[in-house]
Amino acid sequence: MTTDGPGSGSGSARWVVPVVVAVIAAVATVLAAVLPWLLDRGGDEPQPRPGAGRTTSGPGAGGGPTPTGTAVLVSVDRVVTSLGSTDVDPDDGDGLADLSAADDKLTAISPAQLAPLEPGERPSPAFCAGLPEDAWVGAVGPPTLASGRTLCLRTSAGRWGAVAVTSIEMVQGKLAYAQVRATVWG
Repeated sequence: MTTDGPGSGSGSARWVVPVVVAVIAAVATVLAAVLPWLLDRGGDEPQPRPGAGRTTSGPGAGGGPTPTGTAVLVSVDRVVTSLGSTDVDPDDGDGLADLSAADDKLTAISPAQLAPLEPGERPSPAFCAGLPEDAWVGAVGPPTLASGRTLCLRTSAGRWGAVAVTSIEMVQGKLAYAQVRATVWG
């Protein structure tokens, strides 16, 4: 007498969990690829007004390297979710992701760091490099994490960048995703 029950080790039941996991991973990958286009509202993000804001104490004062140039090295739109992290500086060769969504925060994955800017402050390599060390944090949550906010970024490779938050979605108090436009200078 043969049985094809759950404990028999035969039949297709043992393949259900791996197939479901593979399908979920495939759907998450597709969503991460197409969400930027689905969520794009078709306009340029408002730029902060020049002039107002804190002053910095000069290039390299923020504890990081002195900026080497103002040429845009990378400019990417990314959707950051809790399903995975994203590398906004893929040309750095370090293979490390820079950003992730965790709980209710946009998180910089160490050694990357974020520095929230005040309204009116314009990010640049010199401005970000000149921020004091205590301006840099590992994560930014509400109310600082909001659509339209800009953050300076020190990437995992030590490059300077800016992250403009174009939209966020909170679900039951947790960050479901943040759509960002990241620029890295080299």
